[in-house]
Amino acid sequence: MGASKTVPSSLKEFLENGIETVVCSICTEPFDEKHVVVEIKDCGHQFGQICLEKWLEQNKTQGTCPMCRDVLFSVPRPKHKLITIAPVSPTRFCEYYNQVDNVVASAHSGFLARLWSNLYRMYADGEVHLSRATMQAFDSLSGPEHDALYPYIRRIRRLGISRTWGTCIVTSLIHTLIHFTACCDSDFRPSNAVWRAFLLFHAEAGNALLDWGDIRDAAWRLQQCHTDGRATGNQWQVLYLFLYLMAIHRAQKCGTTPIYKIKDIRDLLTVLNCERSSSVAQTRDTNTRLFLSAAGHVLDRSKIDAEFGKDDRSRRLLSHTTDLAQLKKDVEGLWLEGLAIGTAEIAAGFPDNWWSGP
Repeated sequence: MGASKTVPSSLKEFLENGIETVVCSICTEPFDEKHVVVEIKDCGHQFGQICLEKWLEQNKTQGTCPMCRDVLFSVPRPKHKLITIAPVSPTRFCEYYNQVDNVVASAHSGFLARLWSNLYRMYADGEVHLSRATMQAFDSLSGPEHDALYPYIRRIRRLGISRTWGTCIVTSLIHTLIHFTACCDSDFRPSNAVWRAFLLFHAEAGNALLDWGDIRDAAWRLQQCHTDGRATGNQWQVLYLFLYLMAIHRAQKCGTTPIYKIKDIRDLLTVLNCERSSSVAQTRDTNTRLFLSAAGHVLDRSKIDAEFGKDDRSRRLLSHTTDLAQLKKDVEGLWLEGLAIGTAEIAAGFPDNWWSGP
């Protein structure tokens, strides 16, 4: 951790490895003459001017910096009492999709299959109407799946997608899927095991949204609980989903090239639009550095995206029929292996950007 800075040996090496394109941390697009960069005087954080204005016009931001949440100006209190929209219980959703057969049936010809197709088509066309995609996926459904989804669809139909973020488990699933489509080619379809990973995550997360802090902290807490001999809980479900996301992102981004570096994991977090992911590239936080170092090793050791050389564990990770207790054991064991390697690398003095070359 106290390692000295490594100075590039030449101008060429510096230009190849020592600089990177500056992007707006709100929209993640590079700055240019149309996307004008501005800097907040107090905290020094930089954003696209239009992006910052749109951010600050939202009442929910409370006039704060998108990165450090420093208060930039006073927001007048509303004159009328705010109406609180209570969350709808995720229990009914979880009870239905906790059944593996229901997940498989839905992924083949039910709500999940239709929702994925609608979201991907709209994302590819550049015209995303989430409420319409959801209603089209739900319409003509019948039987137990219709009944399980009805209270959530009724809520979305009444309030719209934007007013149900964080209060409806179907909206939370849509939030995960719409960013997930950005990682995938047009012919990609989630396997039964991937769908199970999605549903396991949302069954545990409830109405919560996929978040960078949750992903990173799940690995950190797993290591702590294992060291202390305490029960490790359900963090493995978050890590199981993220393992699949890394594997698919590598396959789509790198093809058959077996290279996946820290900068690619940062890119994935940006694609997922995880909260605070824009600060990951600059962080010196030990927990984050450990996670980024470990994640690539976890993916390599899992072998779930290997064309050849799969072992018993990788086959279990890829199977939707694997017993949950065994799946938990495999996921936790895999991440502990990766964390052990990452811990050794951090202790050896690798800087936070040691694995970010081309």
